[in-house]
Amino acid sequence: MYGTHQSQATGTRLPPVGSVVRLGGLSSVQELNGAIGTVLGPMKDNGRLPVRLLSPPAAVAGWPGGVWAWPNNLTELPPGTVAAVYLHGSVILPACTDVFAYQSNGTAQVVRGLRTAAATGNLPAGWQRCEVATMLGLPLALLELTPWSEPVPGGRSIAVYLLVDPVSASVFVWLWVQGLGSVLVARTDGLHFTTEEMAQLDDYNMHLMDLWSEFTDDARRKALTKQAFRSFVRSEAADATLRTERLAALAAYRATGGSGCEDRVLSSHFVWTKDQRGMR
Repeated sequence: MYGTHQSQATGTRLPPVGSVVRLGGLSSVQELNGAIGTVLGPMKDNGRLPVRLLSPPAAVAGWPGGVWAWPNNLTELPPGTVAAVYLHGSVILPACTDVFAYQSNGTAQVVRGLRTAAATGNLPAGWQRCEVATMLGLPLALLELTPWSEPVPGGRSIAVYLLVDPVSASVFVWLWVQGLGSVLVARTDGLHFTTEEMAQLDDYNMHLMDLWSEFTDDARRKALTKQAFRSFVRSEAADATLRTERLAALAAYRATGGSGCEDRVLSSHFVWTKDQRGMR
């Protein structure tokens, strides 16, 4: 993995084995910038450290064996640090926090009593529980970092929808009017929360808002479950794959000199794809 190499002779402090680190300054694999991992062992003869990736999910899936990183491409994070999300308007960026602890084996642990407090309903000062997300299997809380100011990036405050009441779908009027400033969003169970998961949750929140006025009590209860959220995410992923395949089919058709009848070509490919997946 390529980054900005720095020799050991410069006196760079090596992150100890087991420490949590954030990757940065990578040139050839920029998608790993901001990823969080843990140091698995001592430096090898090639001057790199073995790092097992913990988040985001796409990085973990793409690099299941971990990576070998130069020490100066690693920033050691405080013990108990987990991946979190920074929101400002509609902007979603990776962040981290050590308020809720993470243990390298993937289970939550108690640090300064905060994990116990979160489990019993008492969050640290300033943090607000996200009730709908919790019902969907993502026990989240948010902390406002800076006050609201105009203009809101993207014209919409994603964070406001995290504070919607699960029964009435309402929030304080002033929140609808002015939104929130920049906020930090983290899981209260001590596990990582990534930008990918935040984007999925925001899509589902918008889906819920579109349907809320039509919900019966029973339909609302069913929609606010972990199973419903997971089903929505799988459906969205499948739709994205189909859109990609359809665009590829159209591009291939045009590349061979085809013109016109694009709708028929796309429709044909869509049916073929469904047939191949046994959906008809």
